[in-house]
Amino acid sequence: MQMKAAYILVDPQMYTEAKFGSIIIPDNIMARKKFARGTVVSVGPGLVLPMCGEHSRVEVDAGDSILYYKEYATPIQVEGKEMHIIEENQVLATLEPGEFAPKELALVPIIPEGETNGRD
Repeated sequence: MQMKAAYILVDPQMYTEAKFGSIIIPDNIMARKKFARGTVVSVGPGLVLPMCGEHSRVEVDAGDSILYYKEYATPIQVEGKEMHIIEENQVLATLEPGEFAPKELALVPIIPEGETNGRD
């Protein structure tokens, strides 16, 4: 299936707690309703730029793991499997391997280099 414009076909994954640097998105009912993660299956060529008539590049590629707003996803069935169609602007983050963390990890504050946390 080839997507058009800036639309993205996503294979949604089972939700688990996500960690981005030191920010953790909790695995709770509210988070599961609002956010989803998935693997990009197909990406459109991007929106046509009116001044030059060329396509703007979509910032994700097939195979990328992403975090996106679930409430804006359009569910469809592709070969018996539920997939989501989203617009590019609904993608919150591209995930690197290992960014989905076990629940034991705690929120760790970010301390700029050269500063202390007051416990030294």
